[in-house]
Amino acid sequence: MDFSTCDSDIFLRWLANQLGSEWMELAIYLNFRADEVDRINMDCMFARTSDKIYAMLTQCRNRQGTGSNLKGILQDALKKCGRQDLAIKVKDEFPSLSKDQLTVQQPTIAIYYHTKHFHLCTIL
Repeated sequence: MDFSTCDSDIFLRWLANQLGSEWMELAIYLNFRADEVDRINMDCMFARTSDKIYAMLTQCRNRQGTGSNLKGILQDALKKCGRQDLAIKVKDEFPSLSKDQLTVQQPTIAIYYHTKHFHLCTIL
């Protein structure tokens, strides 16, 4: 796995595990519309909060595309939602976070029933 970039899956999973209920506010600062946040909540209704956050962060990364300043975008949004501590870590410590600091919980896979179809919420 690549630990050297801010948009790596491992880094996004680590960040997701650092966040809590403020993730929806963070999503708004990352230019998600309220209906998109609701969709993530619905798609992952039986998943852990960290899995919902990870789904949102990966969507954010995918929207930005390669070569974007995801690190700066995340820093600004984290500051705005009151997580200055994480904004500083992203700015000052990344990519010097060690592999041990990036250890994350295994993701859960949540299946839910919606409009007569089964959907997978999170797959790693």
